[in-house]
Parts: sequence; C-alpha cells; structure tokens
Amino acid sequence: MATVLILHAFRHREPGSRPILAGVAVSALAAGVQASGLSLHANFNHNDLYHVVQIAATVLFYRGASTIRDWRLLFK
Repeated sequence: MATVLILHAFRHREPGSRPILAGVAVSALAAGVQASGLSLHANFNHNDLYHVVQIAATVLFYRGASTIRDWRLLFK
C-alpha cells in the first residue's frame, strides 16, 4: 500500500489516481477497524466489518484502475 500511495501521490492529477488514493485511505481505515476489535453484533464482529469496509476500498481501486488510460504514465 505504501508503494501504491507513493506512486499515485506523485501523479495525483492523472486520471484514476485520486480514486486509488482514496482506496488506500479506505484500506487504512479498514485495517484500523479490524485492529480496534469493534463488534456491532454477536454475529458481526470486527473481521466482518473490516471486509465490508474493504469492499468499498476495492470498488475505489477498480474505479481508479479502470480510468487509467496508459499505465506508462505512472512511471514517467
């Protein structure tokens, strides 16, 4: 995640970089939720909540990656 963050932070104006940066932030939030041990219900604990939040991060990663026109732009 740190590598993805660094690569896209330098190219934050390129199409797709902002959703990917948001995906990294949401993934960090998901990790914090899992580490917190938060339990909303006996059948919905911190691991379940982590996966729900991580789904949102995965959607952001997909949206960002699908809008990148040329991957070589990231490594210019």
